[in-house]
Amino acid sequence: MVFMLQKMCRVLEVSRSGYYAYKKRRKSQHRIDNEKLLVEIKRVYLEFRKDYGSPRIWDHLRNKEHLCCGGSQGQVHNHDELEA
Repeated sequence: MVFMLQKMCRVLEVSRSGYYAYKKRRKSQHRIDNEKLLVEIKRVYLEFRKDYGSPRIWDHLRNKEHLCCGGSQGQVHNHDELEA
């Protein structure tokens, strides 16, 4: 789907220069960590045939030494709309 940048910026109430500045910005370490965590969450989710919910995935990752707090794991899990 292609959107016109001017219309998209107007709807989101951001300037075009602000949008381009955002696009040039490097990813934060927090975002990079969340993306890595999401890969692991999806792997566990699919490994257990979409049967594991957020608490069980968190326990599994914690036992495998993927250190993350339950809150961030739950936020990433919910953001990606995975459902057990």
